[in-house]
Amino acid sequence: ICEEMIKKGWNTNLEKIWLTVHQENEKAIKLYKSLGFNIEGIFLKDEKENSKYQTIVSMAIFKNEECSFEDRLKIWKDIDDNL
Repeated sequence: ICEEMIKKGWNTNLEKIWLTVHQENEKAIKLYKSLGFNIEGIFLKDEKENSKYQTIVSMAIFKNEECSFEDRLKIWKDIDDNL
């Protein structure tokens, strides 16, 4: 189902598909990674559910571009170095 939704997105001129998932949902994260999604960000204590904070993981896949984790680390380092 996910593969078909991604194909449909690319066929309707989307350039990026973005999603969020709870950190502890390891099965979903593994599934999304197997489909080509990469982690873009982590939001600590972003949601509260039943008096418990949830960390949210942001993931994305690009149609015609590969963005590696190393690319993100370089950007984070550049930002941190310039503060």
